[in-house]
Amino acid sequence: EYLDFAAQNPAESSLFKSEQLATFFRYGGLPGIHQMKWEENRITQYLTDIYRSVLLKDVISRNRIRDTALLEKIVLYLMDNIGNTFSAKTISDFLKNQGRKLSTETVYNYLNMLEQAFLIHKARRFDIKGKRILETQEKYYFSDLGIRHAILGYRENDIGGILENVVYLELLRRGYSVYIGKQGAAEVDFVAERADDRIYIQVAYILTEENTDREFAPLEAISDHYRKIVISTDS
Repeated sequence: EYLDFAAQNPAESSLFKSEQLATFFRYGGLPGIHQMKWEENRITQYLTDIYRSVLLKDVISRNRIRDTALLEKIVLYLMDNIGNTFSAKTISDFLKNQGRKLSTETVYNYLNMLEQAFLIHKARRFDIKGKRILETQEKYYFSDLGIRHAILGYRENDIGGILENVVYLELLRRGYSVYIGKQGAAEVDFVAERADDRIYIQVAYILTEENTDREFAPLEAISDHYRKIVISTDS
C-alpha cells in the first residue's frame, strides 16, 4: 500500500527518484500510519489528532498554559522557519509585530515545554575554531515531519529545511549529539559527536557547478582530521 500510494501521487515524488523517500518526507515515520489505508485525508487527520493531543495533554494541561493561541503561534513560527537559525528574541519581535507582547524569557519557557513534550529538538551552535558551544541563534527541528506537514502543509520550497530535519533525526537515532557548526563566517550544517568520534556534515538537495564550492568550502576550511561529508539527493 505504501508503494501504491507513492505511485498514485507522482507530484509528491517529483523531487526524488525514490518514491519511498518522497513519501517518508511528506508523511513522516510514525508507525500508526502503516496500520491504516494510504489515503491522504486519513493520514493527515491521524497526524493532526496526534499533534492536538500532545499539545493539549503534554504542553497546555501539564504547564497550565492559558493563552493557547499564543503557544500555537510559536509552534507555527517554528514550522515555518524549519532549517533557519533564530533566537527567542526573533520570535518575540515577530509576535510584537503582530500585536502580541511576550518576553524572550517566556518564549524560551514555551520552547522548553515543546522540547519536553518531544515535539521539537533544539540544535545549538558550535564554534568549530573556538571549540565552544554558543548560546544564541539555534535551530529547531521537528520530531516528525508528517506532523509538521499535516498542520502547515507540504511545500517543496522548504526542501532544504526538510532535508536537514531528516539528517538531524537520523544522527540522533545513531546516538550522536548534534550541533550547528560555525566556521568563521560560514556555517557547517551539522557537527555530530559520539564518544571520541566527530563528523562534519553539509546537506544539499542537489550539487551543481554553482553550489559545489559553497557546500565544500566550509568543510575544507576545518583543519582537523575528522570525517567531513556532503549529503545530497543526487544518485
